[in-house]
Amino acid sequence: MNQDKNNPHNNTNTFIWIVAGKRGMGKTTLVKKLLNDLTKKESIIIFDYHHEFSQYEICQNLGFLTTYINNQNEKNSKIQAIFWPNDSDKLDMDKLFTIVCKIVYNQGNIVFIIEECDNYCNPYYINEYFRQIIEYGRHKGISLICVTRRLKNISRSLTAQATRIYTFRQTEKLDLKVIEFLGLPSDIVQTLPDYKFISLEL
Repeated sequence: MNQDKNNPHNNTNTFIWIVAGKRGMGKTTLVKKLLNDLTKKESIIIFDYHHEFSQYEICQNLGFLTTYINNQNEKNSKIQAIFWPNDSDKLDMDKLFTIVCKIVYNQGNIVFIIEECDNYCNPYYINEYFRQIIEYGRHKGISLICVTRRLKNISRSLTAQATRIYTFRQTEKLDLKVIEFLGLPSDIVQTLPDYKFISLEL
């Protein structure tokens, strides 16, 4: 059985969750399960570079995304969209991510999921608009689920604001140091079986 010390889904406040683990360990499957608990009541946007998700409205460029959001707002309906970046936008990934962050921040009252978040938030660089969401998004009703392979690869700005961490097995020394710093038991984390995780409310 996966170890989850507290059930966070009854929390009506905004949250920042980090999901960490190597490729193939079950990160995307876990996020899908978390989303199942949120879908009935929350608006959701997923920034999905690797096309791992398909259960919501798929928007393959910025035009589709903004049109979908405007249509949902006009109908006073929930937004549940997956943004699949592609070459037709003719922008580099950081610029695309910046625009989506602006859309999320202006929309408010939404759960924003970012796959491979360390592409925009590493120890040496953090996208400015992503930082704004991390630090001030709660005032706009914005929650985050950030997915990464290695905890050492994400910015301290993100881990400092995280409210819950989910991690699958981690074995690298630097990742285990971050795990210990966050208060997770590294001896358990490095011996977790495949597809199993431990989580802790921070």
